[in-house]
Amino acid sequence: MNLLYDLRDWFYECDRLLFLAEVHYHRENVLPSGHKFSHELTSSCLERMFKDIKKMANESNCCVNFDTCACHDEVSFLKEVLDNISTGEWGNMDVQSILKAQSIVQELANAVNADILENSELRGYPRIYNACRIR
Repeated sequence: MNLLYDLRDWFYECDRLLFLAEVHYHRENVLPSGHKFSHELTSSCLERMFKDIKKMANESNCCVNFDTCACHDEVSFLKEVLDNISTGEWGNMDVQSILKAQSIVQELANAVNADILENSELRGYPRIYNACRIR
């Protein structure tokens, strides 16, 4: 279950990276590589996290559906954009690519959050969710 929280945090950081990449197209002196992030934001890290979560879902009684909200091509596109940003290959993409990647990340983040809430409910719905009126 903690892996889902980690992935959600990763997506939030990735969204920030993509925002900075978008700003780079308006102000070239803004480079995402000049900022500090809590996670490694590369395609290989994303792939590793996906594999770990699939393994966790197979080994435990955990509901994981987030990976069905984006098709394989969308995830591949996101990975390509992340690799281009991390290597500074700005000529291989444009601002529209960044916006599309942001949309994919936000869709995945919302789906991971739904999985977290669903698993919490299956485990007894912790009081914090009731107190905060998340659901």
